Amino acid sequence: MANLITPDRSVASTNHYAKLLLICLQPRWGVCWSVFFLLLNGTALKAATNNDIAPIPQNFISPSELISHKQQIAEIQDIFLQPNSNIQSNSPQLYYQIKPQILIAAPDNFTPRLRSQEVPLNLIAAPDNLVPNQQVQPPAQSAPTPSPAPPAQLAPTPASTPTPTTPPLPTVQPPASLPEANPSATIQNAVLPSFSLDNLQINFRNDVDKFGRENRFIEPTAQFRLSNGNIVQLKTGFNYFKYPGLEDVSNIPLTLGYQTKINQVTLQAGVGVDVFNRLPTAINFNTKVDVPVGNNITLSGVVEQGLYKFNAETLENQIRTWRYGPNLYWQIDRNTSLFSLLRLGNYNDGNFEQQSFSRLERKFGPFSIAANLFNWSYNEDYSEKSGYFSPPDFLVFTGEVALESEIFDFLRCRVAASLGQQRLRGEFSNANSYEGRCTGKISQNIDADFGYVFSNVQNQETGNSQYNNQSFTGVLRFKF
Repeated sequence: MANLITPDRSVASTNHYAKLLLICLQPRWGVCWSVFFLLLNGTALKAATNNDIAPIPQNFISPSELISHKQQIAEIQDIFLQPNSNIQSNSPQLYYQIKPQILIAAPDNFTPRLRSQEVPLNLIAAPDNLVPNQQVQPPAQSAPTPSPAPPAQLAPTPASTPTPTTPPLPTVQPPASLPEANPSATIQNAVLPSFSLDNLQINFRNDVDKFGRENRFIEPTAQFRLSNGNIVQLKTGFNYFKYPGLEDVSNIPLTLGYQTKINQVTLQAGVGVDVFNRLPTAINFNTKVDVPVGNNITLSGVVEQGLYKFNAETLENQIRTWRYGPNLYWQIDRNTSLFSLLRLGNYNDGNFEQQSFSRLERKFGPFSIAANLFNWSYNEDYSEKSGYFSPPDFLVFTGEVALESEIFDFLRCRVAASLGQQRLRGEFSNANSYEGRCTGKISQNIDADFGYVFSNVQNQETGNSQYNNQSFTGVLRFKF
């Protein structure tokens, strides 16, 4: 009985499961099961998504950040590539200044004629007071390079926050501080001029003596500075010579000069032509080398060749000279200087000359004292033959006292007097000279000098008659 009952329970259980399965397979229960599995799969998908997404690193840069950095880099590149017209070269350039009290020791007028210009006190003058001073322009201060701002650090996105959609990209605007490029201005700034006009100086001098001799010189000189610092000078003018018993002579000179510097050596050279109203055209040239010796000493060598413009008679006789010799300038201290020269000359008429001059000067504020020694000798006296003063032995020594001061802001004047002795053919006589000169500032770039000199130092044979000479001088300077 027990065995028979057991199979019946199994059959009954089987029937119950079959009925339950048939009920679940009905259409309405199929919809319920579909909803159940859909909810179950959605929850699992959400859990998987939250667990699989990695956290955003702290150095993550968004697209807007990348665009901002790109804009800053473009601005930096534009700054470096933009031409800058204010850039200055730090290459040395040459600057030439005129030492106050320029001394001219010419055979035709012993009395020194002085010109004044303001210069720094630390300059050392060369023998002819042309002071080469090399100044290095400080390099232009470049603007600091703007560095891009560090990228902003982003806070990590919480795990529960869904990933946002990509925002629209912002429009990149050009920097407003950068000027628009001008091609014509860029080309103009890039091309440097080959030369420029530095200054223009017009020299005037008129010498008249008691015997009717007159020499007048009007010579403008234009000075140009090349891009490499060298100097080109162009000189012309109109000269007039008058001598009793001779027809007047007019002269138009034209001279081209060049000046450069090699290390510490200054080189000057010039070539020119003289055109006359009734005389043949003549060519002349000159050269000069300045070499610094020690800290305050400059030694120079000079060579000159051309017509001897002593008076109308020497021009009429076509007297030509070769002159050469050394110059020495020593700036002993701030207020004391020594200048000395030696000239040897060969004349085309067979004569030979020796000329020496020395000047020791000391300044005391606006006052100054100086001692001058001049010696001049020729192998032959050709005064009658060739027309120029050619003493076999001529000696002059004088002492000078001068005062130079600023009268007004625009006017500076100097007065000087010298007393001494002169010896000609073994006979002594007084040697005196007086000088006055004023320098006026007309404008910021224009100034003028006017001077007068009276001297009885002999410049030609006068017999028993006393000699005197008057000189009117003037300089007009334009600075550019």
